[in-house]
Amino acid sequence: MGDAPIPARTAMSPTASLDSSIRAPLRDLSARRAARPAAGIAGYSCGWHTHFALNGSDVKYAFVGNGDQCPSACEEQTSVSPNGNPGADGMASVNADELEEATTDPDLNVRLFPPPIPSPAPRMTPRVTVISICIQELTMHPLAIAVCLFAVLDLNAQGRDGTIIGAITDPDGHAVTAAPIQAKNIQTLTVYKASTSASGDYRLTRLPVGTYEILVPAVGFTLARFERTGLRLKAEQTLRADVRLEWGPNLGTPGDDQSTFNIPKYGTQAGPAPRTPQGKPDFSGVWIGNDDPNPEQPALLPPAASLMKQKIEQNGREDPSGFCLPSFPFPGGSLAFELVQTPTRFVTIFETVPTYRKVYLDGRSHPSDPNPSWMGHSIGRWQGDTLVIDTIGFNDKSWINFVYPHTEALHVIERYRRPDRGHLEVDVTIDDPGAYVKPWKIHSSWAFAPREDVLEYICSENNKDALHLTGK
Repeated sequence: MGDAPIPARTAMSPTASLDSSIRAPLRDLSARRAARPAAGIAGYSCGWHTHFALNGSDVKYAFVGNGDQCPSACEEQTSVSPNGNPGADGMASVNADELEEATTDPDLNVRLFPPPIPSPAPRMTPRVTVISICIQELTMHPLAIAVCLFAVLDLNAQGRDGTIIGAITDPDGHAVTAAPIQAKNIQTLTVYKASTSASGDYRLTRLPVGTYEILVPAVGFTLARFERTGLRLKAEQTLRADVRLEWGPNLGTPGDDQSTFNIPKYGTQAGPAPRTPQGKPDFSGVWIGNDDPNPEQPALLPPAASLMKQKIEQNGREDPSGFCLPSFPFPGGSLAFELVQTPTRFVTIFETVPTYRKVYLDGRSHPSDPNPSWMGHSIGRWQGDTLVIDTIGFNDKSWINFVYPHTEALHVIERYRRPDRGHLEVDVTIDDPGAYVKPWKIHSSWAFAPREDVLEYICSENNKDALHLTGK
């Protein structure tokens, strides 16, 4: 992806803010570029690398290639990255270029600084590569401040991956089995996944050297979400990171979590999915919902990230559900749901406010200016055996998965599919340009529970929840 030229930017001399020790490498790199062409983006182009916050200001990294071909290398990078994520796109470009360079320029004739020492025989892989990176920050001082860094990448670290191991336990010290765990490499944003064994142990193998954050999703309402950052993994290291989960909203009450109590009873049903007289899959009946076992971590815009951080710090004290208001904009999570299906309506009934959600299947469209509401306006259509539900018209008061905020621009697409008698596959796509960098998805598998029922739910009757909520 690194060979596409970057759109032109406002001209600025790369030597304007650089002393002679910086200009020399650029000229030297340019001379060697003329002597022997370089492969990849570093030889002739600039592109995104990453950026970070410094003293409240956004500092841009510009990936520097040929000094002549890239005259604005040290200016602020304002072009839009290919996928709208400058850090991820830039790192992908750099990594891809390094791999290409390892093959096309094994002697480092172009990229190495200082000039390579002649060797009697060509090397098959480079030992080190030096990348020149210019950082420019335009808001800390009226004059642009540019600093050149030389990042040494040891490509021989490839093939010397590390491992993260550990055990996941509940607050009482008991092993948590089949618990998903994720490790995200902060440098590449790659996510690695594993699950705990019957003894609660997990093992994440073949992890490249770098800094990681680990995440254990919430287990229904029983065990709370866990996150740890700043795990530095070295080459060939086995790093141990044990996880002790805290109790979730039900404080570990036995039998109070549908996903941990009822799904094991109904998860083994077999047989074909029943069909309606119209030939469509019949979703009618009671289903036990579940959380996404490997949830995607959405990329939030700064205002939404700030709201999420605030809610976590407040321990959910202001969550609408504590005040008998709807807690989600679409059905999901560890609850019992009763589905009622007709040719023109698809209704979901649940034991929490507002207790139902109605989907129109009669071919109507969304209103041109819907009145914002907690559950929005939903219409559905069939795509083969999949029911596709399209919802808009939300207010901005509920939370997705109890932790992610949204705006009134939220647009939700749900896809319901019943592959057999006992399972309902539910895929949800969340799109909100006011809260997220890009759309993201939730996948869950519900279990058919023919012997269960959805009961009356009156939240405001003797509600004492709000009086006992704690937080900042």
